[in-house]
Order: sequence, then structure tokens, then C-alpha cells
Amino acid sequence: MLGHEVDPLGDAPPPRHAIESDEEEDEYNPLGEQHTPTRTKASVNFKYTSDHPKPGLPLAVVTGLTAILLPLKPENEKVGEVLMNGIAVGGLYTPSLTSSLVLASEVGVRLPVWAMNVYAKAILDEFQPSSVFILDTYAAPAYIADSLNALPQSAPIRYLRTTAAKSTSKTTLDPARPFAPPNLLQSTTAAFLSILNFGYPQTPGTAILLPAQHMPHPTPKDLTVSSLNYPSYDHLDEQGWDMELLVRAVQMILGESVPADVLLGSMSPKQRVALQGKRARGTEVGEGGMYI
Repeated sequence: MLGHEVDPLGDAPPPRHAIESDEEEDEYNPLGEQHTPTRTKASVNFKYTSDHPKPGLPLAVVTGLTAILLPLKPENEKVGEVLMNGIAVGGLYTPSLTSSLVLASEVGVRLPVWAMNVYAKAILDEFQPSSVFILDTYAAPAYIADSLNALPQSAPIRYLRTTAAKSTSKTTLDPARPFAPPNLLQSTTAAFLSILNFGYPQTPGTAILLPAQHMPHPTPKDLTVSSLNYPSYDHLDEQGWDMELLVRAVQMILGESVPADVLLGSMSPKQRVALQGKRARGTEVGEGGMYI
């Protein structure tokens, strides 16, 4: 007589098989009703403390950590704020060191992904800038380069620009290198460049990206004041940027030469000395980050 197949070396009886159901309602339907989180409507307003900035000025955006690189003076150079849903996201400045309108963006607030395009488009519509330069960072340890380099600390400045900037910009970007595929930029900077490229095809836009030594925190789901510490010079020291690198990056976004003592004039002498010669650039191995 034939019996069930049994594994003589098994420690337990074979598992029971699940009984299939012919009822459709018992089966999982991946296209069925799913819960979608409620998204807050994004509303952008501008609050001015003096006259409205003249339309058509060059716009320089310093965002996040890079916003502390410029010696902006709120007491006599700040002309307004950009508010989203009542929260101040950006400060507007007309500093004497440049003819550009300067936007210090996302210093104590981080925008959710769903708010980035709304924010960037509102700013471009409001000021109709003749050109846009953005100073931001990219995560050097995660950057995929086409050559081997052991130290992310030696990663170069990189740039990303619109089609109009490629054909019309006279600003030299040396020693910056392209921010190349397959790498992606997922920030408000990407929103600015995307809208410029397709919505303002005649307006050149360029992002100058400093190499950050840490991975960014995930973008928040809601628009709230950040619980993280505001950027400080302590965070600046952690990046390993030297004074020469910072002066060059700021010069590229402002289109004007800014002396080092003016650029970081609010730093203590000790902090200023600490930035001298910290980066080991130009290694023979390659550019920095991962390789393929």
C-alpha cells in the first residue's frame, strides 16, 4: 500500500498546504482602494520690510549649510522673507558686495518634496530674474564617478546647469566638474533648474555644488521648522572645505570677486585659521566617491 512521501531525516512532519479560496473577496487586490495621506496645500507669500526688489536682477540662492558662507546683515541688508504656509523658508537680501538679489533658503526649515516646485516657481514668477545661480551641496560619499578615488574629502566642486546657461553664460566654472549621470539631485535646487529649463528657457540657471562629507537627512513629509540644529561654523569645519574653495564657489554664484576676509568676516580668527589648507585636493587616484 502506498503512503504519503515522508522525509525520514526530517525533524517534523511536512507542513500543511493552504487551502485556496474561490472567493474573489478573499484575494489581495493590489489595485484596490489604498489610503493616501492628506497633503497640505502649499501657499507661498512674500513679506517685504522695504521696497520690492527691482524685477530682472540676477538671483543668487544660497541654501542650507551654504547660506552661512555669505556675511549677510539682517539689520540693514534684509529686504523681505519668503513664507510658505506661514513659515519663513527664505530670507531676501540686497548686500553691498553684489548687484544680485540674494535668497538665503532653507536655513532652519527643510521643504518636503511636494512643496519644492511650488516654492521655486513662486520665487521665479515674483522676481523674473535675468539669471539664477544656486550654491548647494552634494553627498560626496554617495557620488558615482567614472574613476576611482579613495577619499571623498578630495571630491571636487561640481555644477549642473540649464540649456540656456550652456549657450549664454560667460561665467567660467573652473575648477568645477559636471554633476553627471547616473547621479541625481533631489532637492529644491533641482526644482529651480527644472522649472528654469522648461518654464523659462531663455533664463540661464546654474547650480554650484560643494562636496558634503555626510549623507543628507531624508526630506520631511510635512512643512515644519526643523528640529535639527541650524547650520553653524562647526558644521562648516566638518566639511573640510578650505578658504580658497569657498571663495571660488561664492565668486561663481555672484559673478564678482569677494575677498576671503569679507566672505567670512563674521568668523573668529581661530575658525578662519582652521579653514586654511584643510582639503587635500588633486590626488592622483581620481575624483572621489564610488566608481563603476
